[in-house]
Amino acid sequence: MLKSIAYNLFYYKNAALCKLFPDYIASNACTIFFTPRVIPQQNYEKEFEISTKHNILKIPTSDCEKIASKFSENNKDKKDMTLNKIPKMPKEITVLEFPPDDNSPKRESTILCIHGWEGRGTNFYKFIQKLTKNGFRVLAPDYPMHGNTGGEETGCHAFGFAVNCILNYINCPVILLVHSLGNGATCMNYYLSDEKARNQLRGFVGLGVPNTFEEYMTKVSSAMGLDEYSNKIFLNKNSEMLGIDVKYFILGEAIKNFDFPCLIVHDEKDKEVLIEWALKTKEYVKEKYQTYKIGDKEYSCFYKTNGLGHRRILRDDKVVEVVVDFISNIKNA
Repeated sequence: MLKSIAYNLFYYKNAALCKLFPDYIASNACTIFFTPRVIPQQNYEKEFEISTKHNILKIPTSDCEKIASKFSENNKDKKDMTLNKIPKMPKEITVLEFPPDDNSPKRESTILCIHGWEGRGTNFYKFIQKLTKNGFRVLAPDYPMHGNTGGEETGCHAFGFAVNCILNYINCPVILLVHSLGNGATCMNYYLSDEKARNQLRGFVGLGVPNTFEEYMTKVSSAMGLDEYSNKIFLNKNSEMLGIDVKYFILGEAIKNFDFPCLIVHDEKDKEVLIEWALKTKEYVKEKYQTYKIGDKEYSCFYKTNGLGHRRILRDDKVVEVVVDFISNIKNA
């Protein structure tokens, strides 16, 4: 009840003041969004981490300047795409490394998890349990200003730089397992990647995926009480903080270039990321990957759930089964 009252006061205050001080209200809204809440690790995730064999890697981010210098060459066909800054990265990314089960045949690919906003690597604990039993090594990083990784700045740009640093560090075939706004990192990493980094990718699974970051942030600004004019300022402030125009954060623009199997999992009652956005993203998957086979049975690259919402989709046994079966049947995985 108190939370509801506090939110309403915040919303109506912004709705009134954005008419008088649109720049201030938009800037404040941007600062609030880009300062993620510190959410305590859930007990079931703690128990999993304590009881499951793993190593702790500290992956350096010293490659960021080299990565940024390649950006213009990678995107020379996009005349107006510029990278205006490198995010203030922590010196290292904390990564939990879960080795494959000793009794399972070892797989060639490593699974790289990318958690969502205000998430952490252990959010994928149910997937990790099954994937390691299927012979995969799984890396579950905490991205900048999340979990056990520090930093002064975070967002899709910082997540993307972190992913690229991890790919360079591990230098092996990778399948991406991504939740929610972690998909902004999928976009940014694609823009940052050279041919070698892009060729490391063997598969993609997106859970609760958006289509464009711009439409998601417009939804956020509306929830904060901003009007249409203030929202334009808000989006411009987003672009300033990210160092790249927010309009380029379109998941489909990366996925349409993925020449490997893709799976999108989304709940039809997801209130944070609308299913219409996920269906739009699905349209970008190459035609030959719109379906996949396990044995003689064919499945769609879009798996819809009902009633799990945005976060419980990470803990549903059926979703875990579908995702692990998909990954395990990727050729040369």
